[in-house]
Amino acid sequence: MSGAKVQVFVADEPEEVARGAAAELDAARIRAVQLDEYVGVRPTDERAFFGWVEREVLGPLAIRPERVIGLRGDASDLAAECERYERAVRDAGGIDLAGPTLEASAGYWGDRGLVPARGITAGMRVLLAARETILVATGERKRAILRAALEGPVTPEVPASLPRTIDRVRVRADRAAWSA
Repeated sequence: MSGAKVQVFVADEPEEVARGAAAELDAARIRAVQLDEYVGVRPTDERAFFGWVEREVLGPLAIRPERVIGLRGDASDLAAECERYERAVRDAGGIDLAGPTLEASAGYWGDRGLVPARGITAGMRVLLAARETILVATGERKRAILRAALEGPVTPEVPASLPRTIDRVRVRADRAAWSA
């Protein structure tokens, strides 16, 4: 962890966490990069991770569609899609800001048995190359992993700990995720 700097911001409510992170960003300069998607799900499906990102992040921050690099879970050739995605990220100059990989979209499926068994995601090589990283954690269910990420050993078994090896990491958490 030599030279790594981790800043932590704790708020009372998840909405404060989002506002705090958004206040630090110049939306006109953001190139948004989708980090995850379910395999077999179209981007227009309301349960798609992209749909959630569009509603909760891109829209409120007024990030234009041409400034977004998406990940197509419905691609007929997933290997080619992953290559296209990594090339697009590389051609865009990498990621300026890596945000959260959120599990919120799983709730849209309603029944756990309906959640797709497979997904595709940006790899750690792509994420750790970000020029800046914000790790967002909200809710009591994130408490154990947040503690493991920040206080435990840096290990591939806890991928959220790996950003501690790079500079420019900020953590945004609500009290429920942060409190012991």
